[in-house]
Amino acid sequence: MKIWLTILVTFLLPALAFAKIQVYTKFDSLIYTPSQPYQNFESNWTSPYQKASHALQHNWMEIGVKYNHWGISFLRQDFAEMRFSPDSGRFYWLTDNRQSLEMNYSYEIDIEVHHASMQGLRIFYENHLFTNLKMQFGISLLQGKRLFVGRLQGRISPLASNDYEYDNIQVDYFYSKDILFDREIDAPKGNGASLDWQLLWQRNRKTHLLLEVRNLYGFIDWKQTPHTVAKVTSDNKEYDENGYVIVHAMLEGQHYIRDYHQKLLPMVKFRSLYQFADQYSLLFELLYNKYNNFPALGFTRFSGSSSQVEIFYILNAEALGLRYENKWGHLGISSDNVIPEKSRYFSINLQLKI
Repeated sequence: MKIWLTILVTFLLPALAFAKIQVYTKFDSLIYTPSQPYQNFESNWTSPYQKASHALQHNWMEIGVKYNHWGISFLRQDFAEMRFSPDSGRFYWLTDNRQSLEMNYSYEIDIEVHHASMQGLRIFYENHLFTNLKMQFGISLLQGKRLFVGRLQGRISPLASNDYEYDNIQVDYFYSKDILFDREIDAPKGNGASLDWQLLWQRNRKTHLLLEVRNLYGFIDWKQTPHTVAKVTSDNKEYDENGYVIVHAMLEGQHYIRDYHQKLLPMVKFRSLYQFADQYSLLFELLYNKYNNFPALGFTRFSGSSSQVEIFYILNAEALGLRYENKWGHLGISSDNVIPEKSRYFSINLQLKI
């Protein structure tokens, strides 16, 4: 991180001598865990289970400067996507809460995870193609910090309502930290790049279209990456005071050290404002990636020359959003619960301009 901050400051200090310099910071964070509230998702699934097959977390933090058409910033990006079969979530909830398993039934387990954490230097160029049409194109030079990509598949067969065994559970994953089996390893080193693109058509302040694509094309090349291919066994068991089984999973397979080319998943945002009254516009937004989409409908109320308030509803997540914007930036928060820790969808967007 120090080298990126050094480069950024090297550009920042001379730029401050110019009157048109703009310093900005941007922070976007999205968490979506429909099966459980986020505070439970990574630990204990104690809340009522809701059938789901995916979870998502995406963070984008940027601080930089812009002068005329050019800009440079320090960028931190974290992305985690999990997809799992219906049986996987159901089985995990049942065993985590010591509930009875269904006899004469095999739970089909299929869990796939894609996680990347990276930081680096972003450089972008922005200009008007036409009077009402503006484009921005950016490239980021990235250093990988964390990696976990893999898949676990197989079956789990109940032996009793409180006991079970693994039936040919196979795992194949690349990682920088072995979170499954807590082994000490040497973390790999990763370097890569990413492209982003933005197009804005604006008839006026109250009517516009915005299309933004992050990680339009992006990758991290990891060197000397730990890689495990193995069968997961359930022979090591114990039982709690109520007789419910506790399985200590073990591996039978191979650990390798290999180079790994990780592709970054694109994230697309579309936003539309259409003025229908003097101080009001209809709002439509869509956040989309390969496995999730979040459409939102709402309206915007304008006041003064630069202030506006937006209220919108995110359909798939059943979440309500509120956003305030003025000449210094904007702040937006969306959630499906007034208590953030209990939310299954939570998003915050912050941008400041100086």
